[in-house]
Amino acid sequence: MIPDFRPAPWLRAPLLQTALASFRLRRRRIRRHPVVTSAERQVLDCGDGVRLVAWISAPPSDCRGRVVLLHGWEGCHDSVYLMSAARALFDAGWQVTRLNLRDHGYTHDLNPEMFHSGRLDEVCGALKAIAAMVGGDLRVVGFSLGGNFALRLGEARTEKDLPVSQCIAVCPAIAPRATLEALDHCPKPIRRYFERKWRRSLHAKQAAWPDHYDFSELRQLSGFVTITERFSHEHTPYPGLDDYLASHDISRNADLGTVTPTTVITAKDDPVVPWSAFEHIRRSPSIRLIATEHGGHCGFIENLRMDSWIDHCLTVCLADEGIQPSN
Repeated sequence: MIPDFRPAPWLRAPLLQTALASFRLRRRRIRRHPVVTSAERQVLDCGDGVRLVAWISAPPSDCRGRVVLLHGWEGCHDSVYLMSAARALFDAGWQVTRLNLRDHGYTHDLNPEMFHSGRLDEVCGALKAIAAMVGGDLRVVGFSLGGNFALRLGEARTEKDLPVSQCIAVCPAIAPRATLEALDHCPKPIRRYFERKWRRSLHAKQAAWPDHYDFSELRQLSGFVTITERFSHEHTPYPGLDDYLASHDISRNADLGTVTPTTVITAKDDPVVPWSAFEHIRRSPSIRLIATEHGGHCGFIENLRMDSWIDHCLTVCLADEGIQPSN
């Protein structure tokens, strides 16, 4: 059974939980772990000339299976929450691959075209390349925007012939417009955190492809709805913001999870992904929705040791696809 997430009262604030998800001091407990020290950087051929980077750990001595982790927007393979989950899964017997989406994880120079959230096909190609390297079916675990990708990969398993047997999405951004609007109304520290990382990414892309890009005007914009509207016009194949957001909006898909066993884990106080976005998900036999009262965005920190409840939750969910939450 998955235990309830019940942090101490002083740990319940959603802003605190969200900040602790990426708290740098947590990295000290992870960076020398075998899941990190044994990992090898692999440049994947994803088809159509696209290259993505994955960090593939050596399999544990008694390997139970293979898990691919997907980070959130402007995260990467060494994001603290991703490394924490990787450590827990490795210790539980899983081989772990941390995949970088395009233009994440210091890979801005690999592909001239920019990342956008509609690029599902290249992630499908990456999973096939990973499966060819490590052998066997894959379990996919995604956080935030990575959770959005994980859910879409689960839906596309049959159509794309993907080697995926289970998907788990943590705080998935299933309603992109709602997430953009929530970010615009988030407390200033959260807004500044994401804006700073976004501008840093634009700078890295322009530095890698100076003949392709000049982001001087785009970097001056503020507000995530405004930024994304301009971005969708100039750097995606979609005619406008509505079409771009529709390309990865899965909030009203009542059939979500009917193809691949799927678990969605979220917090009702998430300041980035509103709880209302999950009201249309059908609780079919192949999908579980686990919602905690607290946890913020990808936080779920339990104590002063900075242990994350989500790490334990993932190991339990992967071990038994039929498990149900205790509440």
